[in-house]
Parts: sequence; C-alpha cells; structure tokens
Amino acid sequence: MRWRRPELWLAFFLWLMTAATYLPILGHDFVPFDDPQYVSENGRLASGLTREGLVRAFTERYFANWTPLTTLSYAVDYRFHGLWAGGYLLTNLLLHATAASLLFLALARMTGALGRSGFVAGLFALHPLHVEAVAWVAERKEVLSGVFFAATLCCYARYAQNRSATRYGVVALCLALGLLAKPMLVTVPFVLLLLDLWPLGRVPLGNARAAAAAVARLTLEKAPLFFLSAVSSVITFRVQEAAGTIQTMEQVPLVLRLANIPLAYAAYVEKIFWPVGLAFYYPLLRSSLSLSNAGLTGAALGVITLCTVALFRRAPYLPVGWLWFLGMLVPVIGFVQVGTQAYADRYTYLPLVGIGLAVAWGAHDFAARFRIPAARLSAAALALLALLLVATELQIRVWQDGITLGEHALRVTAPTSAAHTVLATTLYIKERAPEAREHALEAIRLDPRAPGPRWILGLVLERYGMHEEASEELRQALRLDPRFDAARIDLAKILSNMGRHTEALTLLSQTLAAGPEGGEAEIELYMGEALAGQGKVAEAVEHYRRTLHWRPDSVHALANLGAALTQIGQLAEGEEALRRAVALSPKTAEIQGELAENLQRQRRNTEAIAHLREALRLRPGQLEAMNNLAWLLATATDPSVRSPAEAVELAEQAAMVTRRGNAAVLDTLAAAYASAGRLTDATATANEALALARRGGQDDLAREIAEHARVYRAESVAPAAGGAAPPSS
Repeated sequence: MRWRRPELWLAFFLWLMTAATYLPILGHDFVPFDDPQYVSENGRLASGLTREGLVRAFTERYFANWTPLTTLSYAVDYRFHGLWAGGYLLTNLLLHATAASLLFLALARMTGALGRSGFVAGLFALHPLHVEAVAWVAERKEVLSGVFFAATLCCYARYAQNRSATRYGVVALCLALGLLAKPMLVTVPFVLLLLDLWPLGRVPLGNARAAAAAVARLTLEKAPLFFLSAVSSVITFRVQEAAGTIQTMEQVPLVLRLANIPLAYAAYVEKIFWPVGLAFYYPLLRSSLSLSNAGLTGAALGVITLCTVALFRRAPYLPVGWLWFLGMLVPVIGFVQVGTQAYADRYTYLPLVGIGLAVAWGAHDFAARFRIPAARLSAAALALLALLLVATELQIRVWQDGITLGEHALRVTAPTSAAHTVLATTLYIKERAPEAREHALEAIRLDPRAPGPRWILGLVLERYGMHEEASEELRQALRLDPRFDAARIDLAKILSNMGRHTEALTLLSQTLAAGPEGGEAEIELYMGEALAGQGKVAEAVEHYRRTLHWRPDSVHALANLGAALTQIGQLAEGEEALRRAVALSPKTAEIQGELAENLQRQRRNTEAIAHLREALRLRPGQLEAMNNLAWLLATATDPSVRSPAEAVELAEQAAMVTRRGNAAVLDTLAAAYASAGRLTDATATANEALALARRGGQDDLAREIAEHARVYRAESVAPAAGGAAPPSS
C-alpha cells in the first residue's frame, strides 16, 4: 500500500518537526519593516479576493514587486485572520514545513538515498538562516515560492523517469506559479540542468560528443522554462525600475558592486557553516569594502569552483551542489543592486540546498572511504540537526516584535540607521515617544539621507504637539524620497489637524492621482476629514464610503461616516455605521459618544444616556460626554430619565475642567441649575456663558443662550424641554 512507503512517513515526520519548531511565531507581532506595506497597513487586502482585487494583483506592481500569487495569499489570510499577525505567520509556517517535506520527497525520488535526502531537507527546515523567511510576515514570497520550487523538483523527477507532455506541462505550471510568488526562481531551469547531470544521469559522460549532444538536447528541452524565467526577469526589472528601487551607478558604483559580490558569497558560506550574528539588515558600507579582500575572496571562490568541477567524475554532487548555491544567488547578489543591503539571510532560502547536497553526499563518501560505521554518521547528522534546531529556536525569539528585532541587530552588527528606525517606529506605536525620538535622531545621525527616520521623527513630534516641526520633518522625508506616500499622507493629516485643509487636500489629491501602492483607503479617509473640516460634510461622506470600499472594517472610517451622516440629518444610516464601529471597537469612548449624539437627535434619550455613561466609564472626564450627559439628564421630559442632581454634578465638573472658559459647557451648567430649581444660579451662569459666546464671535450659540437666559428669568423649569442636542462644547 502507498502509506507503507517509508519516504511518506519520513516526509510526514519532517513536516511535524518543522511545524513544531516554528510554533512560537504564532505569538509574534508584525514588525515595522515592510510588514505595514504588505499587510498591517495595506488597504487593498480587504478587496483582494474580489474581481477588482484579482485584476489589480496581476496588473499592478506592489511596493516595487510583481508577485501576484503572494499578494493573493495575503488576501486569503486577511479573509480568515483580519490583522492578527499570528494568522499570517501560521501560513508561513505551514508553507515552510510543506516545502521541506516536498524537497525531501523530490531528492529521495531522484537519488533513492532516504537518509541523505532527509538530512538535506532537515538542514533546509531547521537552519537558523531560514528563520527570517518564516518568522517575517513580509517574506511570504520566500516560503510560497519555496513550495512551488520543491513541487517543481518533484514533478521534474517524475518527468525525467517517464517523459510525457502532460508531466512536462505540470513542471512548467509549478515553475510559473513559483515565479508568480517570487521571481528568484528564474534560475530553476539551470538547476534542472545540473540535476540532469547528477543525480538523474541524463547525460552520458563516457563520450564527450554524446555528452555535448545530450546537454544541447536537454537545454532545448527546457526552452519553455527559460522563456518563463526570461519573461519574469523582464517584468521584475521594469517594475523595480519604475518604482525607483534599483540603485543607479551614481548611488552604487560598479566597482563597489563588483567588490561586494565575492564578499557577499563568502558571508553566505560563513553563515551557513557558522550561523551566529544573524540580523535582519546588513548595510552596504563603502568603508568596509576592500578591493584587495574582494579580489582574494573572488580568487578563492574561483579556485573552489574549478576544484569541484575537476572532481565531477569522482564526486558529481560537489560541482552540482556548489554551482546550485552560486547560481541561485545570482539574481540577488548585486549585479543589479536593489535596495541598500549588502546581503540578506532570506536570500539563502533555496541556494542553501545546494550546499546541503554537497555536505550530505560528501560526508557519506568520506565515511565509506574511512570505514566509519553508518550508525555513527547518522548520529552525527542528527546531533548537527539538533544543534541547528536549538539555534533556530533562539533566532525565532529575535523576531517577536520590532523591539527585539532592532535591539538584537544593534547587538550583533555595527549600529545601522535601519535598526534604529525599526526601534523608533515600534516604540512610537507602543506610545513610548521619548525613546522613539532618541532612536529616530540616532538613525538620522547614522544616515542623514534616509527618509524613514525623518518620517517617524515627524510623527513623534506631532504626538508632542509640535505641529510645525513635525510637518517640516515630513517635508524633509519627501525631499529625500518623493515617492514616500506614507510621509505625504501623514503630512496631509497634520496640516488638516492644524486647520490647513486646502493644503492637505492638495497633497492627498496628488498622492491619489499618482497611484499609491495600497494607501488608497487612508488617503480617502483623510480627504474626508479635510473636507469635513471645511464644512463640506456631504462631500466628506463620499470619501468615507470610498475608504470603506477598500477597508470595510475600518473603525475610523465607520465612525467618521456615522458622525457625518448624523450631522447632515441621515440619522438611520448614521446609526447603522456607528453601531458597526462600536461592534468592532466597543472600548472606544469617542465612538460611544458619537452614537449617543445620533440617538439623542432621534429623541431616543434612554439609549443615548446608556452610551454616554459607557463613554465616561471608558474614559472618565471626557468633556464631550460629560457635557452631553449633563444636558440630557437636565432637560429630559421623562421623569425616569431626568436627574437634576447628577446633571449639576457633571456640568460643574465639566465647567471646572474648562476653567469656566467654554460657553457651551456653561450653558449646560445653567440648564442643570434650572432643572434643579436653582433659577438664580441658572440666570447668572447663562449670562456668563452669553458674554463668553459674544466675545468669541459665536453668534448662533449666543442667540441660543440668550433665549435660555430669558426663560430662566421667566422662572421656566427647563429650556428646550425634551432633550434636544446641546450646543457643541
């Protein structure tokens, strides 16, 4: 029976072991390094599985990448997990475990060596270099493409044993899907050619002419696969060029690129065999690059390559594994420099398999030559995997959140602007503004040309109330990177809060016209707020609706929409939006207050009072809630609702908070006094409020207060009985 085959049980065991090792990542959070753009602040995810979302995934770039399958996988996660980071990491875990199992099955089928194949797959599953690809939400493309890479190998092994057009088509399909997940698989046709040499043995090596003919035939056989890789390469280059992420020769000169290549290869080899000091970012530093070191390292790599090729007949796994490693790194080795990193742990995800092949089969042959018992070799292999597992578990902890990630990077590498920026951003999110400011300033000192630290410093200054200084930092970030949509959006938000709504709308309109990558929802939201600030509430409503098109569960947009609809008299629809906002965020006092105002306008005072009490419970001392609740308790016509004593207490507290400097609050206090029968106090307080309103140019409010004062003087019990909405405080 099929399930009696040992390789299937071994694959299942490997899957369980890999999944168990990475289980702790389910408790991790997003990190502020690419995760916001890809997931946590990606407004496109909510509509990702709609027809519109599918079209956009395949026709538009997203943050300098064209990886439609990866984008859609995030949309699927969003449908099931919302913005719970653990849900996305669970998918990464499952994909990585599946890739390891498929890799084992592919190697076992090609070689028939279960033990060695298991070691290579175990190395792939448990090496700490791969933690970055699994424990980082933004690196979904790595593990997803890894599954299709391993599936390609499995299908190719079947095709090589029994060729048919159908089996070849499945190979091409797997590769195409892998390229749609991440274009790093462009080197796969070359890997398959290496596998044709060994272990598949599709090239007769005894006759040079026959071997050359076989290589030519096998290369031609892979023409469709090369075509897929070429198309993917062209698309990727154009997308990254259009996004401005490809470094120019002025930014990174050719000499610097060529010097970094051998040093990067050497760094990868070192980290494979001695995986310590791993960090999420290794900067490309001109000062650390020595041409002499680069030349010597390049020469050493060349010698190793020649030696492995020379040993092909005796140990074919050596050149195959080594060239696999060298070749699969070519797309990310820096010929075309994307970003500012010198190298990255995640880039070893698939190239490491080549080194694993060379080590596993090399150790086996070494043991056979020196008659080392197989049991000892197996024990050594298991001990090595156990050590790697421990190292991986320690490395997994590094990715718990942005603070652990940034602090670890500062411990194991030279101080970098990127590490300080990650720390500053995380600390800002956690409302630890003083610490965030220090790290942002240090990041700017280390790299004055980096826009990210300027952006986060601007947000920190805004939290301090330093609006002008904050806006200047954001403008500086935009001067450094005119494509920095987040900085432009936040600048518009700050300007709108300062009352400069026209400037804010201009910035937001420019950003929207330029086609932002995932920020449409936020732009529409802030455009609505700017328009509302100009008094154009009906226009604001339309922008809030567009925000909800992108993000149906946006609490901010729902609350704003509900408040705006309430303001223009569409009370039923406004109530519906506010109730949805309350359901999504029941502990937000401001939304409870907005819903209370809506209900108050509908004369549903009992319900309004309940929500105002909840708002005050959630945030004691909230002025708007105190004022509105006091007004309702003072003016309600229903005796079971009316409570003059409580109204006086709340209104006096609100007056004290405002130092008797708010005319609307004093108007409420006068109403509370009148409700309690203290007409002399009511008249005096109303006159005080009237004087304040007139001095402040609040003519409409002044007229209302004057009418209330007239009623008190006429010894009426309460003004505007029935619980109408009080003037805004």
